[in-house]
Amino acid sequence: MYDTIVCFGDSLTQHGWDVSKQGWTAQLAQAYLRKMDIVNRGFSGYNTKLARVLLPQILPPSDPGEKLREVNEEMADNMVEPGAPVSNEPRPGPKLRLLVIFFGANDAQVAPGKAHVPLDEFRTNIEYFVLSIKLQSSAFYSKDTRVLLITPPALGTKQHEHYEALDGNPSYRTNEVTKQYADAVKEAADKLQVPCVDLWSAIEDKVAKVREERQETGEPLEFEGYDEYLRDGLHLSAKGNDLLFELVTKKIKECIPELDPESMTFVVPRHQELYANINDFEKMSCL
Repeated sequence: MYDTIVCFGDSLTQHGWDVSKQGWTAQLAQAYLRKMDIVNRGFSGYNTKLARVLLPQILPPSDPGEKLREVNEEMADNMVEPGAPVSNEPRPGPKLRLLVIFFGANDAQVAPGKAHVPLDEFRTNIEYFVLSIKLQSSAFYSKDTRVLLITPPALGTKQHEHYEALDGNPSYRTNEVTKQYADAVKEAADKLQVPCVDLWSAIEDKVAKVREERQETGEPLEFEGYDEYLRDGLHLSAKGNDLLFELVTKKIKECIPELDPESMTFVVPRHQELYANINDFEKMSCL
């Protein structure tokens, strides 16, 4: 494996692999091809309360070599040939270079929605995820890992109510409440000094332009323009995924330039370089 970017979130992340809808994590995988590995850890229906339970499965321990040293010592004690050399130093492995945290769409359900998480608790959970990486006392502290937050997207209230009603379900969601959770993510980012993609505001800006264009052309506005960027009022359409991918890569370029995919080189050299020195191929330390 190469160094990794882990995208941790709910269905908006899980569906990011869906290439039929221009999934944003699939686009990231293409952008970082042969440079870094994109790990999608999206869990449909999850809120931050459930995600806290998952976190130890998502993040590597702060000293992954400690477990390897324990295993090596056990192997050494059970060697058929006594005295055989065993290294207690961990082999260089892939590093988690960026943790992208994208929650809030489910937390923002209003009670009695089963996924509802009170706003203050949600804010605490987002800060917990960030501090799990940034605090040196954390079991998951990593000086090599950067963090990027994403706010929940704007909600197409009428559109979501329509699609939920088709299945006989209430919505339990409003755009006004979702904005409060988006603002909480931005506040956490400011407090902990990590970059943040404001997807809520970005979609609102795009939808306002869609409304203007449709009003000029006389096109119907049944769902107030949100249907351009959301396929059911909640989940991203192809255009919504394109927008998020653009926002994420732009934020990385601005705030984490060392991870800008356009400035990174391939981990393994291009074949043209290898064929020019074919005799050195087997000596490559990166393979």
